[in-house]
Amino acid sequence: MEKQSKTPQDVSSTNQPSLKRKKTNEQMILKIDKKFQKFGKEDQDIEDSSTSLICSDFPTILSDVAGHDITSRYVFGKVIGRGDSGVIYHCTDKFSRDVYACKSISKNSIKEHSVDIENIRREVRIMKILPHHLNIVTLKETYEDHRNVHIVMDLCEGGDLCDTILAKYLHSEKDAALIIKTIVEVVQVRFFI
Repeated sequence: MEKQSKTPQDVSSTNQPSLKRKKTNEQMILKIDKKFQKFGKEDQDIEDSSTSLICSDFPTILSDVAGHDITSRYVFGKVIGRGDSGVIYHCTDKFSRDVYACKSISKNSIKEHSVDIENIRREVRIMKILPHHLNIVTLKETYEDHRNVHIVMDLCEGGDLCDTILAKYLHSEKDAALIIKTIVEVVQVRFFI
């Protein structure tokens, strides 16, 4: 029986690993990130600075930020709230998988609706000095790009106090006492900073 010689192409193809490899975790996260970056675009664009020049002439609002590209650290989810100055998103830390809320304030809304820049700075400054307490939202970090200011903070699920009161209509005396006690504790912590 005669031996068949292999061509160099045949040899290299047999020693190569299969092209159908399993995706690494990083590749899967990147794929997921791209899908989530599209989610909610109709509500407010969250893009990195290389994709748009809107508000490029707008001054920097915050002096001490964690970075300029929030999407390098967080994956944005659904919109969980809206206010005069911004949109609040459900967001997930890509590395720890911890879930937070992110208040994204469009610099266009600052220009168009005269949202006071000093109020944004004050909000961040106050959140930075507040102590950790069960009933006080804790600031995680801030980001600022040419389009938005992003404030990442604890996610509080369950609605606000007004919604709770309206949903139950009447509270028991015990419920009212617990609510007042919590409010007094938070005010006490705030005034002893």
